[in-house]
Amino acid sequence: MDDRPEGRPSPQAKGVWFVSARRCLLAEHGEAALSRVVERMGGEHGPALLEPFASAWYPEKSFQLALAAVSEEVFHGDPEGLCTFIEASTIIGINRFLRAVLALTSPAFVLSKMPAFWGRYRQNNGTLVVELGERAARLQYEGFPFFGDRNYRIFIRGVLRKTLEMSSGERPEVTVRDYAEDRLTVDLFFKERRLRA
Repeated sequence: MDDRPEGRPSPQAKGVWFVSARRCLLAEHGEAALSRVVERMGGEHGPALLEPFASAWYPEKSFQLALAAVSEEVFHGDPEGLCTFIEASTIIGINRFLRAVLALTSPAFVLSKMPAFWGRYRQNNGTLVVELGERAARLQYEGFPFFGDRNYRIFIRGVLRKTLEMSSGERPEVTVRDYAEDRLTVDLFFKERRLRA
């Protein structure tokens, strides 16, 4: 069912996340866990995780169902378990070359590129604006109608935490400050690293 406003393009997610999540599920939880997750996603959406293509685009609904299925089937609804899984999938999804690049860049640079990253892995995804402070940053997502789903807020926290940890060596505090169905405000804080001089 398509519940988007009339005339608005449907959001889509890049297949690279499905590939990473599948690898993570198999490596850390086994074939049986993958089968349970795919079955819970249903016949229409399950193939996105069972046989994903990194370069393909999938309906955002498939991504939403994958997050929910992993949360329930593997972590029994535990948000920290799901967040840890997202972090592990993020590491898998970033190839060795990019991991080396991340280690050589600053967290300020990575944050400044977050709107481009968000657009690269999402289509019809609204906007992302990043504001940098001395040790803190605020990310404001708007026009993406999935933030009412708790799992998406966990997903954003996990991706930001792990990506910025790889670029800074410090695990930042990542806090969901505010959200509605189609918007999300996230605050980051580094105790040691400076984002701006």
